[in-house]
Amino acid sequence: MRSYESLNDHTSDTHIRIVFIIGILLIAANLRAPMIAIGPLLPTIQDQLLLSNAMLGSVTTIPLLLFALLSPFAPRLAVRFGWSESCLLR
Repeated sequence: MRSYESLNDHTSDTHIRIVFIIGILLIAANLRAPMIAIGPLLPTIQDQLLLSNAMLGSVTTIPLLLFALLSPFAPRLAVRFGWSESCLLR
């Protein structure tokens, strides 16, 4: 009987992990669109703000670098300050 319960727990843990990974992938797909939507606007941005090619490249690179650098700290901020405060929703 004990082996059946541990097998059932393992199956539910596997399902939870699969759903969690699918959720992360869906969120990543939704967050990708705003980041790549700037591409067609780059010539207009460059002309209006008189940016060099290097500065224009940093306009698209800096947000991605910040996402990568700050992502490990997001869970700690959410635990410490709460979800709403860490996402600046209040």
